[in-house]
Amino acid sequence: MKKHIENIDLKLDDYFEVAFDDKLIPTNSFIDKSKTGLGMTYSEFHADRHSIIVIPSLQIIEDKCKSYKYKKPISVWDEISVDQVKSYISKNTGWLKIVCTPEAFKKIVDAAVQLDKLDWLYKEVFCLLDEAHCYACDAFRKGILTPFRYFWRFKRKAVGSATPYPFTDKRFNDLMHYKIRYKESFGKITIVDHAKPMDVLHYFLTNPSMFKGRVHIFFNSVKEIARAIENANLKDVNVYCRADEKNTISLGDAAIYYRERPEKEMFKKFNFYSCKYNEGWDLYDDENTTMILVTDTKVAHSLVGIQYKGFQAVGRLRSDKKLNGKPLIIKPDMIYHITDTLEMENKDVRSFEYIRDNWYAEAYLHVKYYNLFKDYINENGFVQKDLTKILIKPLSILKNGVAEVYPMKVDQLICNEHSMQGYSNYDTIASQWQERNYETELRLFDIPPIQIRDRKRSDVNRDIVGLWEKHRLYPETYRHGIAERSIQKLYNRYKNLHSAYLTFGIDGLENLGYNDKEILGSLIELNNSNARDLIKPYLAPPIFTKGERYTRGRIKEILNELYAKFEVKKSNGQRKKATAEDLIDFGFEIKAVDMKVDGKRQSALLILEDLDLQDG
Repeated sequence: MKKHIENIDLKLDDYFEVAFDDKLIPTNSFIDKSKTGLGMTYSEFHADRHSIIVIPSLQIIEDKCKSYKYKKPISVWDEISVDQVKSYISKNTGWLKIVCTPEAFKKIVDAAVQLDKLDWLYKEVFCLLDEAHCYACDAFRKGILTPFRYFWRFKRKAVGSATPYPFTDKRFNDLMHYKIRYKESFGKITIVDHAKPMDVLHYFLTNPSMFKGRVHIFFNSVKEIARAIENANLKDVNVYCRADEKNTISLGDAAIYYRERPEKEMFKKFNFYSCKYNEGWDLYDDENTTMILVTDTKVAHSLVGIQYKGFQAVGRLRSDKKLNGKPLIIKPDMIYHITDTLEMENKDVRSFEYIRDNWYAEAYLHVKYYNLFKDYINENGFVQKDLTKILIKPLSILKNGVAEVYPMKVDQLICNEHSMQGYSNYDTIASQWQERNYETELRLFDIPPIQIRDRKRSDVNRDIVGLWEKHRLYPETYRHGIAERSIQKLYNRYKNLHSAYLTFGIDGLENLGYNDKEILGSLIELNNSNARDLIKPYLAPPIFTKGERYTRGRIKEILNELYAKFEVKKSNGQRKKATAEDLIDFGFEIKAVDMKVDGKRQSALLILEDLDLQDG
């Protein structure tokens, strides 16, 4: 069972050294830093003890070693030899600070073995696995789990991350767990949810005035970054990604915007970063900065785990101003997460526990059958095919030819599936940010499409009115993008429905059943009633006077002019044609008579009672 978690409350501007009285990382601890840039790595560099500090990124290692060169560290990676590590250990008279990538960890052990100091290494050197979530998140790295061949043998050790993964290896439960907490929110994430994230990104890139300062965009697809730059015809842009032939080809013409290292003096208006830059480094800019994470379910490798790589990315910002020798952590002006979703209902979203148990059930069964199969083919003299090894490789390790479930590998599968589940819908995306101490708000780039085909018109009308009502109640939700334009198009396309919505409201439309015929009839009835009130003054004396006679033709001519002016309509929406008897509708008392006009007798009406406009 996991040990009790000790909570430590800090302020947002506190550093790691405030968390512990001796300013040291506790021995045999698992530290959830909760926040990036806390200074835990700084603390270990300055600790009076021998240290191995394992950091997942070589560039971060180089940056740290450069920043703390006065501590005389050595960086160990694929181009550093075992002999160089041996020389550093044997000749260094101060505290050893060995900083290595996970893949290079074995070189340290090999050096200690050749120096006959392996026992000393395990007993006297403090081993820190920094950014420990990478062991679950970075399954694509072939040697990422190398440190765990040796880590548990160290007498003094620690694991730390601002975005910890709940590892399932029971040995993690033997570590003392510390959770650093903050009362203040880290800021607000504006989630722009749209079916086509690239359209949203294009809008942002072509509207630079939206942003007060520079914009830093984390999008793990070099190919899509290049496409976005081309489509927006960007010039004021940088691209930061791994320097290799594949990325150069993917960038194409945009390769001219590639930069080797992020530096404030070189920043452009827009700065793109691949996943290489999601964690572990300090992005120096100012409070006017905008941070953007872009994910797209149609671009699989862009779907970084929100709680891990996503959180790390948007937390990179620092001020180049120093406080007690450390960079100030500042909040950006805006943080956006541009994304779509898998459009799953909450009831279909699988929990971490379900995913964990599912993968372990599969792992144990595969391993069991592999070992049974291996015994069977040995007993019968068959040759084992590679297919069976391929099947169990992601789940296990082989010890003397016998397969064993390896929790660290299973965790990689669990982490990947659970991270994908995080994109199920808006609720799951928002909840992940909220669990990492961010507030969230929704912005819709465009209104969702209205399904019209094979549906009753009344149901379509109800959906359209529902959109208008949301727009009325939550206008800020539609502040970015083309939603306003789409809303206006709906107004123009469904004019009668919009008029009824403004006139009768939701309740009135419900009473009308959202039926087009009923809506039109009610609008016409209301319009004609209002029109009659407006027309009446035009019929009062001297136009029509008590005791006077008027031909039917003249009455119709006057009324038709007024009907046209005030848009009096028939029940089908067509313009109403007047009859002489329509005067009755306006309150006249009339009598059918004849009268002579130019010596000819014509049908006419006698006004028995004209309009008294002062009556009610």
